[in-house]
Amino acid sequence: MDILVDVYDPTGLTRLGSGPVRALSASFSDALDGEGSFSFRVSAADPNALQLLESERQVVIYVQQADSLVLFGRGVISSINKDVRESETAITCTGKDNLNQLRRRIVGLNRQYEQQTLRAIAEDLISIAPGWSVKVEDGVASQIITARFQGASLLKALLRLAEERGLHIRLSSSSLNEIEIGAFGEPASITAISGTTGGRSNDNVNIVLIESISQSIISSDIKNTVFPRGAGEGFAAITLEKSSRSSPYDIRQRVEPDNTISYYIQDDNSVALYGPIEFAATYKGIAPVSNTASGNQDAANAVYDAAAADLERRSRPLITYRLAVKRVQTEIRPGSKIRVVYKGFVERGVLGFVQLDINEELWVMRVSKNISDSGTTYSLEVSNTDRYEPTETSILVNMFEQIEVRNLAVQTYPIIIPYTGKDTVRWGSVVRSGLNGGKYAIFNFQIDDFLTDVRWVRLRLLTQPVYITGRTQFVTPNWYTIFDVVSSPNYPSGLTLTINGQDVTTALGGPWNKSMNAQMDKAFDITPYILSGGVYQRHTIQVYCEQRFGDASLGSPDPSQTTEVSLGEVYFTVQVMGVIQAALPRSLS
Repeated sequence: MDILVDVYDPTGLTRLGSGPVRALSASFSDALDGEGSFSFRVSAADPNALQLLESERQVVIYVQQADSLVLFGRGVISSINKDVRESETAITCTGKDNLNQLRRRIVGLNRQYEQQTLRAIAEDLISIAPGWSVKVEDGVASQIITARFQGASLLKALLRLAEERGLHIRLSSSSLNEIEIGAFGEPASITAISGTTGGRSNDNVNIVLIESISQSIISSDIKNTVFPRGAGEGFAAITLEKSSRSSPYDIRQRVEPDNTISYYIQDDNSVALYGPIEFAATYKGIAPVSNTASGNQDAANAVYDAAAADLERRSRPLITYRLAVKRVQTEIRPGSKIRVVYKGFVERGVLGFVQLDINEELWVMRVSKNISDSGTTYSLEVSNTDRYEPTETSILVNMFEQIEVRNLAVQTYPIIIPYTGKDTVRWGSVVRSGLNGGKYAIFNFQIDDFLTDVRWVRLRLLTQPVYITGRTQFVTPNWYTIFDVVSSPNYPSGLTLTINGQDVTTALGGPWNKSMNAQMDKAFDITPYILSGGVYQRHTIQVYCEQRFGDASLGSPDPSQTTEVSLGEVYFTVQVMGVIQAALPRSLS
């Protein structure tokens, strides 16, 4: 059995040398949702190896079987070591599999997709890496997705694209530079049985024999009640509030001590078995692509999808088996499922050996194989769910990635924007026409899409008497025009309020100052009326008043004039507390 190594330049596009390097032994580890690794040993006396093997060059490892070459593994050399043994001096090359190439390219600082299919997004992302392609499972390819990526590596972007939807990625087994994205979990028609069951189906290529087995059970990582948030700080964070999702979990609410509302999802079956185990999940890479109502909903749905995928994977204990197997005659791939049938003793960490009786289909998370003159050996890592055991290394890596995302990703922040204005108001039987006609006090303000979202809107109304700069004065027997600054003693009475054509007077406790000649100074929460009709538009607030009679004269020596005196000025102050992000608005109209 020959082990042959083709060597390529760092781009992977040009094969180097006149032929392959012959290896003494090789190993390859293929993983689901992550980079695998490889190593191989060659004789230090091989001039072809000395010439071709250099760091950062790509290699493809084949095994010569009968008249065909079988792909064994591929990757990028990251270290070269010379070791001297009693019988030979050899060179050992190690490195990561081909996915490492995708870690070396970034997707850019503001790559965004709005309402595109998973397949279209994946194909656009993979086009960043020349010579690479992507295959997306038909069952998930048409999913509609909105996403933004900020400075992430191409590999991280593809992983996020998959993981946040409960999907996976893996290297293709049929093409050198191709990845696959899908739900996977397909049965591999392979059964691993105890090696002591010998004699059973020895000629069956779908049967592999278990030489050794160990088991770990981790329940400390169970989570069954998730309070998820996307990009943003505090109340500016993206939550499930605007999500339209309802499956596989319904969205629930909880009132917090400060009377704010938190939104969460829960796995009721897991809660019944293990009690409520809550956690606050953060997905800082998820932010609205556009500052629109649909953009906010898309972001909330993306947060839901990521949280639901986490919840489905983490709502039960993780049971992992490590198997050393032999008689592997059919390819076993990460992401597939194999049946494990075993009855006997199994090693379980500090507990030592315990009795085990298992007959279950399990996820293949990692496949490792070693080949040498003595043959090929396999080891498998299989689990009852499609996730890995948490380790200190993985936790630290996740923490650093969260820091990187926070530093690069577009975040949302709170902002308060004031709008102010004033107008006159007067009661009249005919509004805005005729002598002594009535007049609304009208205030318009525009909320544009520089705001990502609006959380509350406060309105303050303050009334003042009108001022004039000239008046007439009666001195017997004539009237005279006097230029002066004079304030009326009258205020508008019985004020009513309309927002975007809806009379909200009664709902907000009005009319105000009914039959009273007094100043009005009141504040109102008008959030529901602004949000109900659509945020991004011109909003109109109108104030009107009721009829009231009184003295309309401007003081001595003018004679008293009794007439309709419900009039004055209305000062409007609108404060919009919203959420803003460093994203360009769609329009500035």
